[in-house]
Amino acid sequence: MRVAAIAPALFSSKSCVTGDATQMRMTVQALRKIPGVELDCLYYQTSDHLVTEANEKILWSELADRYDVAHVFAIRKTLYSKVIRRALSELPSLLSTVYWNNAFREYISVKNGTTKRFILRSFEYLLRRAIGWKIKHYAPWCLGILPNSWAEGDVFQKVHRLRKHAISVPVPNAIQIPDNLAELARPDCVPEGDYIVCPGIFAPRKNQINLIRAMKGSGIPIVFLGQRFDMVPGCYDQCRKEADENMHFLGHIPSSDTKYWAILKHARVSVLTSDCETPGIAMLESAAAGARPVVPIHGGTQEYFGIMAEYLYPASLTSIRKAVLSAWERNRLADDESAQFSKFDWDWTARLTHAAYRAVINIFDRNYRKK
Repeated sequence: MRVAAIAPALFSSKSCVTGDATQMRMTVQALRKIPGVELDCLYYQTSDHLVTEANEKILWSELADRYDVAHVFAIRKTLYSKVIRRALSELPSLLSTVYWNNAFREYISVKNGTTKRFILRSFEYLLRRAIGWKIKHYAPWCLGILPNSWAEGDVFQKVHRLRKHAISVPVPNAIQIPDNLAELARPDCVPEGDYIVCPGIFAPRKNQINLIRAMKGSGIPIVFLGQRFDMVPGCYDQCRKEADENMHFLGHIPSSDTKYWAILKHARVSVLTSDCETPGIAMLESAAAGARPVVPIHGGTQEYFGIMAEYLYPASLTSIRKAVLSAWERNRLADDESAQFSKFDWDWTARLTHAAYRAVINIFDRNYRKK
């Protein structure tokens, strides 16, 4: 089976540590272990062409001749181009959505972004509200979507028009737990006593500023793990400005570093106040390390964490503080609870993805293949 894994050019950089880029890299790595799978990573910046890992240029129109199936990671506006839509329609094509859409997401994103972005996104949101959310993005090439949860798949299909015989195959997010997790000692970089960890890039939608405002003066130490988002650097600066003496900023530590896992392992609670989570890889890692999750109610969080987590509304400081304090009171996950997250491994994700490839190839052959 010849597979084209297609993603934005940004994903080709190892310095890109976003959740969707990590999901692509780890899924590709696991898929290449499956016998019979020949996979090429192709990156695009415009609708003109794609670029291989060997820096070879490929026209979009060549995809059907070279590959049996196309797997697109992350939805981008470039994909709405007629050239790309036509090319992807000529072979079985799937999409890893990494998507959510709701009022809270619009509100959080524009509130913590730039003034220009606030005006433009607010206008778009009000227009969509006024016409009853009838505007739908058109993805006629998409024969299968691979959301991280059933909820994500439902939301995506409400605002995207897919191919007639399209299927939805939820593929869970995954993590890579170090073998020596139980043996990791408490790192020197964390404060004394119990603490909360907040792992995530400082981007408007991650909404750390509301966590800071909600928990300021609580006396509970909070450790922030994440780098500044270059597109909106003011987001990080504002967080540093409003943080109190119990809030510590350690920067980005890669998940391949045992120090990262040691910080998670010795945290009492892990919290993300994002507009939504699919859930993020960082929260799965935190739960596997035993930290009690506190996550937004929007997204696929409840399908993953169930009653083990506390849930919050990201726009409400009262809701955030209440959820965090409740998780703090409940303390860390029990060993049998954290052990449940070891099942979320990339080999399992790859097997489900491979099964989805076979399904859409079968659908394409029966309904769209030119005789």
